[in-house]
Amino acid sequence: MNQVTFTFDATKLFEIQNRLLFKVFLGPSSIANGQAIVRITTSSLNNLEYINIYEERGCLRLEILHDSYMHLIGQILVEIEIDCTALAFHTLVNRGSGALYVENLPFDRLLSPNLTLENHGSGKLWLRGPHIAIQNLVCRSNGSGNVRVEANSGVLGTLDIHNNGSGSTKIIVDAMTVQALSTHIAGSGSVHVASVKSMNIQLLSSHISGSGSITYSGTGTAKMHEAQCNGSGSIRSDAIISHDANVSLSGSGSILTQVANELTSRLSGSGSSKYINPPPRTIHGKAHLVLGTMPPMPQSHIPFPEHEPEDISSIMTHCIIM
Repeated sequence: MNQVTFTFDATKLFEIQNRLLFKVFLGPSSIANGQAIVRITTSSLNNLEYINIYEERGCLRLEILHDSYMHLIGQILVEIEIDCTALAFHTLVNRGSGALYVENLPFDRLLSPNLTLENHGSGKLWLRGPHIAIQNLVCRSNGSGNVRVEANSGVLGTLDIHNNGSGSTKIIVDAMTVQALSTHIAGSGSVHVASVKSMNIQLLSSHISGSGSITYSGTGTAKMHEAQCNGSGSIRSDAIISHDANVSLSGSGSILTQVANELTSRLSGSGSSKYINPPPRTIHGKAHLVLGTMPPMPQSHIPFPEHEPEDISSIMTHCIIM
């Protein structure tokens, strides 16, 4: 195998964007040198003629030259190692059918108070860390791909989730405190937010336009839940005990809540507002009691792929099929 490295000043990288068709791994460097190192391991050095790794206005870009992907041969592995004392980036982007795996970075030591994760296309953007402490975390999914965030604990000011298309977003944190959690779906996609131990939320907002689904599972509390569904989608928040909730439905969708104090329901169409025991102290509008089990937890601790070169021909076959 041949190996080539590219070195960048990590303190000047505010965005990392992957446009490659294959897996890219982003992780910590063992050396505190203020650098970000991109390492490409490949069976053919000719592949480097068609891969462009460069920095432009604070963005580290990993791209395949236009219409050159058919020239790639053999095997390839792309890894990025970054100094944990110089985590200046505030945006991570994956575009296309490739994947960006982010693991073991200290997400309580980012130089920026904000972090945005964006996945465009059919690929993956997965992030895993022991603890996440960020003022504002934004997760965006556009297309049929998926975004996944896992952590043992999290302290967030705001968590904004936007899902456009048919893709999925999963946030799995063992114990999480967030001031404002907002979820938006446009299309048929799904969002699942889960906490095994506890999820403490001040303001919870859930909005669907289309046939998508939002699920909160595990154990949690919220002071207020604003839930709106336009279309045939579903919102399930019975795992979250909300003090108060405002529910609005237009269409044939459904919203299931658990409310301690006051539930207000506004319905237009054939949709349904449902709640579980114990019932709210006060109910305004139409809502009815249902019996059932709590929503299942999503599978956690799914192993990341091994850091091994992958066969390019299998990637190309998959892309053609897709």
